[in-house]
Amino acid sequence: MKIAIVDTYYQAFLEKHYSLSHERHLVYDEQLRRLLDKQFGTSDSYSFWFKEFGVAATDYIVNCTPLQCCWAEKYANDLLDLTGTKFQEAVLLRQLEFNKPDIVYLQDINWPSLNLLNEIRNLNIIIVAQHCSPLTARSKTFQFDMVFSALPPLVRYFRAAGMKSEYVGLCVDSRFTGGHSSEGNRDIGLSFVGGVGPLHLQRIALLESIAQYIPYLQCWGYGFNMINPEMSLLKSYQGEAWGRDMYSILKRSLVTVNAHGAINIPDANNYGVNMRLHEACGASTCLITEDKLNMPFMYEPDYEIVTYRSIEECLEKICYLNNNPEECYAIGRRASDRACRDHSYEVRIPVIIGHLRRLLGRRSISNGIMKRPTYTYLCKSLYIAILVIVTYEEFGQVQEKLYSRLECLRKRIADNKQLDNRRIALFSLLNLIDATDTDVCLWNPDNKSNFEANLSDFLLTSEPSCCIIIHNGLSVMLTQAAKLVSEITVPCISYDLNC
Repeated sequence: MKIAIVDTYYQAFLEKHYSLSHERHLVYDEQLRRLLDKQFGTSDSYSFWFKEFGVAATDYIVNCTPLQCCWAEKYANDLLDLTGTKFQEAVLLRQLEFNKPDIVYLQDINWPSLNLLNEIRNLNIIIVAQHCSPLTARSKTFQFDMVFSALPPLVRYFRAAGMKSEYVGLCVDSRFTGGHSSEGNRDIGLSFVGGVGPLHLQRIALLESIAQYIPYLQCWGYGFNMINPEMSLLKSYQGEAWGRDMYSILKRSLVTVNAHGAINIPDANNYGVNMRLHEACGASTCLITEDKLNMPFMYEPDYEIVTYRSIEECLEKICYLNNNPEECYAIGRRASDRACRDHSYEVRIPVIIGHLRRLLGRRSISNGIMKRPTYTYLCKSLYIAILVIVTYEEFGQVQEKLYSRLECLRKRIADNKQLDNRRIALFSLLNLIDATDTDVCLWNPDNKSNFEANLSDFLLTSEPSCCIIIHNGLSVMLTQAAKLVSEITVPCISYDLNC
């Protein structure tokens, strides 16, 4: 499997990068490497981690004109008379013809034209997109072979539009965050790093309120030149910060504030997901962000992150955190541990690879190119959802307990002792986990709010072949979970750790 990672970079970042006169004179590979080394956006995270898991992947920064001109001068000088988007699309198409990937992985679905997508399909290349931001009127008309999104409402939207769509959360690259940052270097009391614009009106209102009451707020990002010049917020503005500079600011911050932009899809604004959420946590920074519906799935509120429901609560908590730096350090350390354990590329990439292999397999079978043995194909198609309802303190013991019981089951089977069907099914399914795709949802039973809504989204986005509920005899939540699983009509096994 070969993947072409197609991405776009902010124009302001590219202009700043190429303001260094010697950049344009470098060969293509060196220009690309130096751009990726700036750690802008997702940088080379996808291609690097795909390769780590044995999948060939190549990066293309398609709106970087100097870079693409450099490639065209060597391999496609007949395209040099073109300009703008026509040039960008023509060069990418030639690059795909040259390198022959199986899959194009689009990081910006608002960039290509419908004509380009059709041309890529004519090359017999699967088009996959990743998206969790607003859709333009044009991109709403596009069709992709699969769309990954970290927003459940967007997954539902793409499926309703007739596309395959899967939930895959955003993540952080452990190469960039580097574990726990030094607490002695936290010389920025409160930071914000990000953009402000028409999609960020609530963000601007929040930052303006903070700037009026908390003088040590420092802001970096883009769009600040477009806001009202009389706003107090501008006094906090420190300039643009991209990639490495952004990570450096986060690692120097005692507290960093996050606020999500608006998304033009029904129900999407009830969910929180942006890159800064995981980047800040990965940098061991104490993050304060909105109390969105899905936050308990990602980080435990007021333990691994700090959440707010209003501007007033946000201000109150910022003041408390500023007066309690040791608590900020502890929250940051726990956030970093959680980000590395549950929200890293090491976790996400195998899930994506599983989906892509199934997508390639379906196409191969439908085209008559490849015939798989029925048993193998069915096993590879199995998708297991595991709902774990235990406390956070007990979570670390779950895997050990499960495998301890599995060893007992293996011994009983080896001794030819009779087992009931339920335990045989559990044994068989758990033995398949290592060879199949598995979604795990951890839910703290102490947090009973929004349990049904969150579980419903989990089951909807994972679309499991079966569901295993692991619990400690919590009858009320177990009943709710079993009812929701029954509604999606898949086999369900309840497993009590106390038994």
